Amino acid sequence: MHSRPFILLISGLALALLLVRGEPDWSGAWLALACFGLVASLGFGLTRRPLFSGIVALLVFGVIWVSARFKFGIMAMNLHVYDAMLYLPSWPQAQFYIATFPRPAMLTALTAASAVLILVLVHRVEKPLVVTPRIRLGLAGLAIMLTSASSTSFIGRNVDFFTPERSVFSAFFTSFSDLPQLVRFNGLIEVSASPSPGPPSISQIDCRPDKTPPDIVLALNESAMPPGIYPSLAYPKELAFLRQVTV
Repeated sequence: MHSRPFILLISGLALALLLVRGEPDWSGAWLALACFGLVASLGFGLTRRPLFSGIVALLVFGVIWVSARFKFGIMAMNLHVYDAMLYLPSWPQAQFYIATFPRPAMLTALTAASAVLILVLVHRVEKPLVVTPRIRLGLAGLAIMLTSASSTSFIGRNVDFFTPERSVFSAFFTSFSDLPQLVRFNGLIEVSASPSPGPPSISQIDCRPDKTPPDIVLALNESAMPPGIYPSLAYPKELAFLRQVTV
């Protein structure tokens, strides 16, 4: 492929742009680079096509960056591996996304079709290298060790959900450490250790004026983050009458 140097240059510039726009410090950038190498080495181990594997890794990072920006824009939360496990296999969630965000959904479909076309063309044009399985396993093992070493600086740092610096890749990849908890809960978040057997009886609910029921206002807003997480976050003054109540 005579155009390989040009494709590698464009891919390198695209990766550098993603890292600059997706990580606020070098520790996150090194982790992202290590994860990029891991994805590319796994693709190379399966296909023996280095250019194809690099483009696959670049597309994966592009999907992560766009998804993270989209989620942060509507929820002020980082992308988490739970999002992929919840939304990707769910057709009702896809229908909700299409109905609620039709233009982004159309762009997603067009981008996915273009990505598949590019991958098919590159896979057919690029010839596989003659590489022994031992070397391919060695490259994958080296990538795993580099990823583990790069993630040590994130031990004790909570970057999974909330970071004002918007750590895109480091937040997503470090969220994989939460998977054992998901497996331990069998895919569900435990809400109560002793749930009630059913709703209260209708006879127990009395809304007559002479009973003076308590005035309770419960506001649930999944897009409103506590002010302590983002120091620059400010709520409208009209909400000053709300007070947090711990039950």
